[in-house]
Amino acid sequence: MKVFILIIVLIAFCKSGINQNFYGGIKAGVNVSQVDGDGFGGFKKIAPFGGVYVRNTFGNNLGGMLEIKYKHKGAKEVRRNEAGVVFFKHEIRLDYIEIPVTLNFKIEKLLIPSLINYEFRNDMFLEFGISYSYLISAKEVEGDGSTYTPLARPYNSYDLLTHQGFTYRMSDNFLISFRHYWTFFFFMFPIREHPGGSKYWFDHGEYNRNAELSVMYEF
Repeated sequence: MKVFILIIVLIAFCKSGINQNFYGGIKAGVNVSQVDGDGFGGFKKIAPFGGVYVRNTFGNNLGGMLEIKYKHKGAKEVRRNEAGVVFFKHEIRLDYIEIPVTLNFKIEKLLIPSLINYEFRNDMFLEFGISYSYLISAKEVEGDGSTYTPLARPYNSYDLLTHQGFTYRMSDNFLISFRHYWTFFFFMFPIREHPGGSKYWFDHGEYNRNAELSVMYEF
């Protein structure tokens, strides 16, 4: 809550013009996710998300961004019989408050000798960063999907991720962004351990992996 209030205050400063290098905005979009290590694959969990952010420019081609957003992650597997009736459902529902910290690198053109020489008309940013997520709710479905089942093993109260992506400015106020998030870089801190706490080299348990597409409105 304190971080949320801080970002709101920073956005107010941006809007009042205290520092012309700072910009604030809101973002919303859709997130697709899976849980590596749960025995099921595929980005089948789809959910909306939203939040606020502040952005700063350190120079002509370098900047940074701080966000806070609500994000739903997890995994989903639904199996049906020939009649279309669900006979098995595996679902992990994880709700997080996520705080990404990002470095932005502005690129002016895409150049591949003898193949591509394209100059971007508007701002194009490559992004790299880390995220901290605080778990606020965790549920599981395992079986016919009729009811939520008690958690077989507890999830960690936090999630550490790396993220990479790009943001493109569509107009003065609107931008579009794509990012990929993955817990596995911090392999020693899975979102949940394997049964019995077993570890296999760099595999210490289950890991969040998700991709998001968002629209940003900047003040």
